[in-house]
Amino acid sequence: MSKYIISRGVLTMNDLINKKVVQHNDLITSVAKMDITPLKFFEIAVASLDISNIPADRTVCVSKKVLYSFFEAKSKNRHTRFKQVVLSLHQQAVFQIREMDEKRGKYNYQIISPLSKTEWNDYNDLVYFKFTEEIMPYLVDLKDNFTQYSLVNIKKLKSKYSVILFRWIVMNYNQYEYYNNKKNRSNQLLERFKNPEISVEELRKLTHTEKSYTQFNNFERRVLKEAEIEINEFTYLNLRYKKIKSGKSITSIQFFIERKESAPNAFYKEEQQDEQYLLSIEEKEKQNKDLYAESMQNNYTKILADAGIISLQNLQDLDSMVYLQKYVFPLYDELKLKDNKRRSISDENNPVKYHIDYLKNHMSEYSDSKKNISRYLLISVEDWLKKI
Repeated sequence: MSKYIISRGVLTMNDLINKKVVQHNDLITSVAKMDITPLKFFEIAVASLDISNIPADRTVCVSKKVLYSFFEAKSKNRHTRFKQVVLSLHQQAVFQIREMDEKRGKYNYQIISPLSKTEWNDYNDLVYFKFTEEIMPYLVDLKDNFTQYSLVNIKKLKSKYSVILFRWIVMNYNQYEYYNNKKNRSNQLLERFKNPEISVEELRKLTHTEKSYTQFNNFERRVLKEAEIEINEFTYLNLRYKKIKSGKSITSIQFFIERKESAPNAFYKEEQQDEQYLLSIEEKEKQNKDLYAESMQNNYTKILADAGIISLQNLQDLDSMVYLQKYVFPLYDELKLKDNKRRSISDENNPVKYHIDYLKNHMSEYSDSKKNISRYLLISVEDWLKKI
């Protein structure tokens, strides 16, 4: 390890979540062919890169404890899992970058592996990530056409599509904020970046789903809807989308982006915005603990557990239970109200039990439902309410 000359100290967790991920827009719009955890590892490595003092060997250093904390890895076999993720990172970490040749009006394509080596040992806390020469122009000395955001925004995102779409959404919204502060700004240009539109074909390329979720309903549920829910829940942006048709076919998606009121503004001083944002995180953590306690006392939790829909692991997952209490259980209340009025059922829980029993018998149709049970339950009850 001593052969590495590291130009900065090892980052703490507070340092890391405050760090900005800065990437060229060509990297943002490239196809990232990797799963969620390797993708986050790459983002952490990028955030750890001190662009004002680039190491000669292109190597950054991160604490294992920081990585475990970022991923909330508490299990005893986390060291083994860490090695598996690093192996997956090097097997999967490939960007297919597309750049426009202005003279020819056609695209040039490159396949780039971002990391050449990751190194660690069993007797200290350090992990070394070494970038390839080919990826560096997309990470350093960026004068224009780049996007930046705080790493904390992707920490809680569980779907790789949420991370991919969040990066693309931020790229557009940052452009909107930039042009919105110009004197001679164009309303048409502002609209284009604040409410960007992308063809379904391009969106499938971006998310690497050309051969996945071939039915649009599945694509919407697993990619669009899940990303919308997670981005709204865990980042500084609010997002909604509209499907645009040509004839009977859905040909493009338009996104509508808003900055949350409590989120930092890109044009405030960075020290102030980081302090405000971290404060809001602390407040949110306290609220989440209260919501978790409420969820454990909620009768809907018992109904779901008795039906075998949620497991002990789900009950111990704070994020999942907070999500149920905050988003799903209020819709169960609405279901009781609507269905009782429609059917005059005396047992107030009967409509919810009926719905949950239906889910129990049909969950095998959705192979990923157990993986993201809280989101599956939300989408299911939303669809159920539409039907009645």
